[in-house]
Amino acid sequence: MKENDNYEADLAEMRAHLKILKTEKKDLIKHVADEVTYKTKLLKDIETTAGEVKALKQENAKLFAAKAGIEMAMNEKKDVLARLKEANLNLEKLASENRALQK
Repeated sequence: MKENDNYEADLAEMRAHLKILKTEKKDLIKHVADEVTYKTKLLKDIETTAGEVKALKQENAKLFAAKAGIEMAMNEKKDVLARLKEANLNLEKLASENRALQK
């Protein structure tokens, strides 16, 4: 009888342990599912951010190209202004010579 009692006690203990293991398994599966969900969301956020970074880099490249175009236009403007000043000085010189000749 004692052996049977030990067997029953061992069986009850095993069943209790099995129940605990099943609960732990469920908890672990839920934890893994939560981690997968979190990491999937994180991956989507990273992909979105990467797309935004790519778009910003493209916009930045366009802005640098526009800036270079503006700088070229400003340099051309400076050259034109310098030639206009030189032409104006030549005109003033010719006007002065013309006045001198008219006297």
